[in-house]
Amino acid sequence: MASDLSPSSWPPPASPVSEAERSNFSDLIATLAPGQRSNYKWTVLERILVLEFYLRQTLDGASDHTLGPQAAASLREWITIAALPNSEFAPRSPYAISEVAELTQDDIAKYRALGLRSLQVIFLLEDMYPFSKDEQALVVSMLTYLASYSDASAPWTCSKAQSQAQLLSSLYVDSQSLPRLISELLKQRVKPLFTKSKNPAITPQIRKAIHPLPSDETAQSDLDIENKPWKHEHIYVISLLQWIYENLDAASMESNWPLLVPPLLALIDDSSIDHKAKGCRLLLLFLKSSAPSLLQRTGLGEVFESALFPCLNYLPSVTLEADSSKILEVAYPALIYLAIVRFPDAKQRAAKTKAFNKILHQGILQGFAHAGDHVKIAELLINQMTDLINETGVASTTNLKHILPFLSANLAAPFATAYPPLLQASASAMKVIIINGWPRIAYHRFEILRGLTICWCRIKEVDDNIADLTKVKETIEQAVELLMSAVWSGLSAESEIRNLVRNEPRLQTLLAIPEAYENQKNVPI
Repeated sequence: MASDLSPSSWPPPASPVSEAERSNFSDLIATLAPGQRSNYKWTVLERILVLEFYLRQTLDGASDHTLGPQAAASLREWITIAALPNSEFAPRSPYAISEVAELTQDDIAKYRALGLRSLQVIFLLEDMYPFSKDEQALVVSMLTYLASYSDASAPWTCSKAQSQAQLLSSLYVDSQSLPRLISELLKQRVKPLFTKSKNPAITPQIRKAIHPLPSDETAQSDLDIENKPWKHEHIYVISLLQWIYENLDAASMESNWPLLVPPLLALIDDSSIDHKAKGCRLLLLFLKSSAPSLLQRTGLGEVFESALFPCLNYLPSVTLEADSSKILEVAYPALIYLAIVRFPDAKQRAAKTKAFNKILHQGILQGFAHAGDHVKIAELLINQMTDLINETGVASTTNLKHILPFLSANLAAPFATAYPPLLQASASAMKVIIINGWPRIAYHRFEILRGLTICWCRIKEVDDNIADLTKVKETIEQAVELLMSAVWSGLSAESEIRNLVRNEPRLQTLLAIPEAYENQKNVPI
């Protein structure tokens, strides 16, 4: 989340107070004509600071300036246009002819100050002349502006601005007006920006295309920035989409279906990893409000799956490790949840398990084969695999022969203690495997014990007082305890345990035979 920043963190070109004292309130309002947008954001910020000074003086009774409801409405409208983030934060196109300077930290601080102070002015206007919900056109503009500052991941906002924008949004929207306003936002603000972002995988009716054909618009969209105004100019729309998806219900989903799907596919299919990752996050929000029957009727479950799977191929060393983590950590949850939504019934368990297995084999295992030597990527993949096993349940036992070897290899690696998070992820995965696959776990006990015991001994050799390694050691002990319970419930492995302890005395405390089974008769394997 962006850090809190305010105008006090930088010196403005001129003092807002001195500017306010030299200016006339009526003249200032006259210069802020609705629809007039200053290309120089610092001028906008100066005017907002001066305006805030005037309004505070008026509320405190220190000024005799007057402001009527009509002037207040005009000020609101000007702010929703002038303070709206746009092309300043757009990614730099590699095909652009002219060079555009990158924003500095000082520039970003000023943009955050602009958002924060403009929200303060809206609050002051609310205290003087509360907003009228009957002005629907202005409500749409206001919600667009507020939604752009409600996204914590946006570089132009901060935590304080986010909380203020969310509070203001609650003043303009209630449960009755929300569905209507969502439809208006989609029609007026979202649809025009995504009109040229065609996807050949869907029909104009937003159903799966039976015979999709290559699309010229899609192929040339990265060469012509005019085809993606949502990416290169009106960048606030992505934050607006997030606000819409967060507030969707089942009824709004179905009535606005044709307007909700194209932006998702446009973002996921974009060449930018940042936009792909944002598309995956938005898809996850979208799926949480989607009815399974709607995905089945339209066939879009397969379309979303086909769009998401290529995201799993962004692996080192072709992709930077940081960019790879950014896309993988959102693509896998979206794919897993998509399978859950597509196959919600018990009768569809086989289809859901098949979808999970596809994610495991074509995503996680292949990713580990290509980028397993990058410890942060390996940790991420194992954590996603753990979530997948929890969802798959006992059906995950069919994949243990593929999963356990590389988990044990991670735990038994000679220098594994240099990066404890990977060991923690692997040990936690072992626990989840034992819990979900206990009916068949006895047949894999040697592979599991190999990784757990070697790692445990290495930690004892290094220093088991290091906090991270101590946590790994405790997780391994819990996994071994679970394994012992699962194994002893189906067979007696007392002789095997005693042989291990005899060969490696350090395992005495780790492989203590449960007293409840001390006298249990051995059962042949």
